[in-house]
Amino acid sequence: MLNLCIVFGSCGDLILNGNYKTYVKSDITDDQYLTLIGTVGAIGNRFARFFWNMLLNTIGFRPVMTVIIIINIATFAAVSHNVHIQQLYCFMIFLANSCLGGLFVVMPTVCLQVYGSVIGV
Repeated sequence: MLNLCIVFGSCGDLILNGNYKTYVKSDITDDQYLTLIGTVGAIGNRFARFFWNMLLNTIGFRPVMTVIIIINIATFAAVSHNVHIQQLYCFMIFLANSCLGGLFVVMPTVCLQVYGSVIGV
């Protein structure tokens, strides 16, 4: 499960987060709107951390990581088909950044559970 977290979690989110403008340059030419997409993604990253933390404390890390991975897989599969629809692309970037924020909340707990308090911290 930890390998899935790395592949579908942080790596994919960081690639999409770093290249969201480059990926749609030919379809969305309005730089102001692309900056708005980045801002919406950053807001999603920030405020989703509270949601993921609350969920983590309520149901544990395995279901939360499973939900994050499923959302990421669905987002990565759908983002290439939705670059022509500006609002949907903005929502996809919001979802990806929200999951990235969730990974920053959940991964310390996962590492502590998997590797123990000596290696995981």
